Amino acid sequence: MKKKNVADSLLITAIVIFFFLGLWWIVYPTYTPYEAETVTKDSRLYNEPIYLTLHWKTDDEIQVGKMITLWVEIRGLPYNETSKDIEMQFNEKQLNYFSSDDDVQNNKISQTDRIKFTYNSDQKTFQSELINLRFIIPTDISVELCDYNLQNPCNTIEDIIHPAPYDLASRIETNRISIGVSLVVAAFSSLVVWSRLRPDNADSTN
Repeated sequence: MKKKNVADSLLITAIVIFFFLGLWWIVYPTYTPYEAETVTKDSRLYNEPIYLTLHWKTDDEIQVGKMITLWVEIRGLPYNETSKDIEMQFNEKQLNYFSSDDDVQNNKISQTDRIKFTYNSDQKTFQSELINLRFIIPTDISVELCDYNLQNPCNTIEDIIHPAPYDLASRIETNRISIGVSLVVAAFSSLVVWSRLRPDNADSTN
């Protein structure tokens, strides 16, 4: 009876461990968006450097083809509220303008590649609205920051991020399938060990 209890306890423990490993390695990443922040410093435009914080939200990783939700905040601008616009525009050659929205009017073509900033008095930063975009090539992404309070308003800021190649999604999916298969094999192995440890099964083999 003691051996039977030990075998049952080991089986239950193994199943619980494999269940939580499956949740952690497969289910949780699949249904939880990937969020990241990148900070770019620029010291050319003003007397003091400014910092652009880009908040990214997507599936798994920032990569080509995946829809990405982005919002940006700028710290260090030499003024508070301003009557002239401050905008940031992405390079159209680096974007995929496909839209997954069910909007027949735009024929699944996005019109968005520019975002505007408004002043947040509580945080003393300029912040943008949300923008959805997709990158088309795995290269260093550049943006054009346009501050119309300046004599030369539009300036290119390079290398804000380098998205991963398109095939990363396939590799991530393959890794998840491999992990799932490994967990299933380990679970069946546990069943075999359990069947051999149970005293009634051990007696029947003798």
